[in-house]
Amino acid sequence: MFDNKDYTRLTLEELISEERKIRKVQVFFIVILILLICAIVYGIISNGIRSTNIFILIMFLLLVYKNAQSLKTIRAEIQNRTPM
Repeated sequence: MFDNKDYTRLTLEELISEERKIRKVQVFFIVILILLICAIVYGIISNGIRSTNIFILIMFLLLVYKNAQSLKTIRAEIQNRTPM
């Protein structure tokens, strides 16, 4: 999912299956990201800013971004293959 797959070699059914998997993971990441943001805000209020909190948030944001890019690539490939 986070590796650079060649989606042009997959069949349409495989692309749709990949899209479903990535959407499920994306929803999971967004829920975890919201929880992390809440925990970081609480940590900042009670203990002040810590670099560890910011680092974890940035790493998770990068994962969400990479996942969104993969989903965008798959959707473009599906659109290219679907007759209009």
